[in-house]
Amino acid sequence: MHVVSNLGVNIYKTRDFYSTSNYEPAAAPRAVLQPEVKVVDNTLIIRRWEEPPAATVAGLAEVVVYLDGDGRIYNVEIEFLKFYSEKGRETLQRARW
Repeated sequence: MHVVSNLGVNIYKTRDFYSTSNYEPAAAPRAVLQPEVKVVDNTLIIRRWEEPPAATVAGLAEVVVYLDGDGRIYNVEIEFLKFYSEKGRETLQRARW
């Protein structure tokens, strides 16, 4: 494809026909931030960014961490046995990745 720009209008030539457009190409999708993984004593810390959270859920939980052969985490399951806040379960229902 050959693109010629004239007065803000892009003309696209593909094989035997021309088409015009005033639209810009769609923006590239946002890159997914890779989580930062640290282990401090018996604490596993997984972070995607450093901004202050809009909500926090805390409680007593059983956790299963699935790793591949190279030690990369590919799944985490957290079963809360007790929430430290009455709103914990409600807040967790809105969670998504």
